[in-house]
Amino acid sequence: MADKKTYKPDETFLFVDYFSATQSSELPRLTAQIMMKAGEKVNVIKKPAVTNGELLETNLDLWLQHGRENIRMLEEAGAKRVIIVNPHEYTYFVKEYPKHFGPLPFECVFVTDYLWELVEAGKIELTNEVKMVVTYHDPCSLNKMVNINESPRNLIKKIPGITFNDEHPVTQWAYCCGNGTSSFKKIHPDKAYQIGKKRIQDAVELADTLLVACPHCKDHLTETSAKSGIDVSPTHVVELVAKSMGIA
Repeated sequence: MADKKTYKPDETFLFVDYFSATQSSELPRLTAQIMMKAGEKVNVIKKPAVTNGELLETNLDLWLQHGRENIRMLEEAGAKRVIIVNPHEYTYFVKEYPKHFGPLPFECVFVTDYLWELVEAGKIELTNEVKMVVTYHDPCSLNKMVNINESPRNLIKKIPGITFNDEHPVTQWAYCCGNGTSSFKKIHPDKAYQIGKKRIQDAVELADTLLVACPHCKDHLTETSAKSGIDVSPTHVVELVAKSMGIA
């Protein structure tokens, strides 16, 4: 097997989209703290261009203009590897950008894959017990579109004290959270709520915590839990990893 490619400290970048930065700020913050604890340098571009899925559907030319700008900024900053915390944005980077712009000048890695790499390399240790009964929700854009389903589960199973009841063991057709990948929730708020309610009803039969790997899923399922009165706590896998590392 060929040796795994290595990168200089200045070549790995953390890409923080606007939704994660404003609506789920703990996700990029904890990811950066984990990176620093692993001895990794945290590089970012300060003002990324828009990657919004609604814009992709309604104004492709403008969306592509923003996409071209993201690629330019990362390339000019010297990025050779880009860690992406939002599955929606990851899908755009690995599916849409190459389709329109050709091969990217850097590697894209989803955050849970990256964290699992750090675990396997011995750069981070998940040693603190976390006494939770959990299940895991596969985000549609992550599971169905780019087939990432193992690394979140590997991280969950590695944490001491966890009771993991896996409702959908590595399946491509897990139930949607209800948010959708673009404008579905805005167009069909009642349907989005009912889908989310069904999802947390299924989860609460198995666990008190519903783990996710998507800030949109967490946002929608948290809102749905509060509205429905169903007592389940949507939590991001990165939050769980940070907790086991003594960060959160």
